[in-house]
Amino acid sequence: MRFVKKAGDDMTLLLVLMMVVVGALIGGMTNHLAIKMLFKPYKAKYIGRFQLPFTPGLIPKRQEELAEQLGYLVTSHLVTQDALKEKLVSPSFNQQVTEAVSHKYDEWCESEKRTIDLLGNVKSDWSTEQIEANLTKKIAEQLRQIYDREQTKTLHEILPEQLTQTIDESLPEATRYILDQVDQYVNSREGQRKLSETGSSFLQSQGFLGNMVSNYLGEEGLVEKITPAINQFIRSDDTHETVETMLRAEWHKWQHLDLASMRNKLLHDQIEDQMANYIVNELDVSKYLHEPVSTWLKTFEYQAKHDIIPNLVTLLLNQIADHLETIMKQIDLSQMVERQVSQFDVNRLEKMVLDISRRELKMITYLGALLGGTIGLVQGLIVVFVG
Repeated sequence: MRFVKKAGDDMTLLLVLMMVVVGALIGGMTNHLAIKMLFKPYKAKYIGRFQLPFTPGLIPKRQEELAEQLGYLVTSHLVTQDALKEKLVSPSFNQQVTEAVSHKYDEWCESEKRTIDLLGNVKSDWSTEQIEANLTKKIAEQLRQIYDREQTKTLHEILPEQLTQTIDESLPEATRYILDQVDQYVNSREGQRKLSETGSSFLQSQGFLGNMVSNYLGEEGLVEKITPAINQFIRSDDTHETVETMLRAEWHKWQHLDLASMRNKLLHDQIEDQMANYIVNELDVSKYLHEPVSTWLKTFEYQAKHDIIPNLVTLLLNQIADHLETIMKQIDLSQMVERQVSQFDVNRLEKMVLDISRRELKMITYLGALLGGTIGLVQGLIVVFVG
């Protein structure tokens, strides 16, 4: 009798244990399968023309929707306009960018690369001749644009008032300079020779009386007689006043001429090209292109690092911050995220998720087994007590 009772107890215990084990297996396998079904199968499976349920997996099936929601999440809550703007105008970020640019400037200051070599990184087929030709063409185009824009204006309207006033005040000095140059020429050897030739030619053209005076004085005597009178005339206050008045009248007349009239009087159609060639030649572009970039960068090193670079970085970051809304619309970050996520390889995504959360997913499987085993235990106890 005891044996039968003991055997019955053993069977009851075995039944409960079996129900616990089966429940644990079902719970664990169910959770494990559910996790696998998040990603697998990657594509829909068919029997004939009928698609099997739960294929593809949840994430592959909803990848487009997930991409759209992630794009919205990133632009609305993560990488927002306000957050980016706050980052751009923050002193710490400004300092980081300034230090990075300054470090790059230091590298260039120590570099032996020529300017033409650095420009070659931008466009490999650039040569010195091509750069000079392009620069000359660009300057000529700018000069033509300035002329086309300003041709109906007078010189008085174009020149700054301060420059006009300076020229007005310089006219007496310009008069003095002109008369001094004339005076020096008249008293020079070349000037005396010209006076002698001109005087002799004039007297000889006056007939018998002129020839007589010329023979009487001779060429040197003639020059000695007329030079003091010329010097007196040139150095007199009346002459100075007369020349200054003429210059001032001429200057006043030119101020009220428009550029088109000035061009027709003095210039020609190719003046812009000639001016552009002159400017490029005077700049000696070839010399700077073939010098190491460090040669001219070091000249501005202190000013660049303590003034130009910090101000330029601040200006650039502020401009980006002010136009951030337009920039973000052009970039369309939401669409970019959506496109990248929708094209993302699901196999790679699964590997990333499993690598990150493998331990947690295992715990979910174990939790399913624990819950399944607990349910099996409860069911076994119910069967025992009810039975």
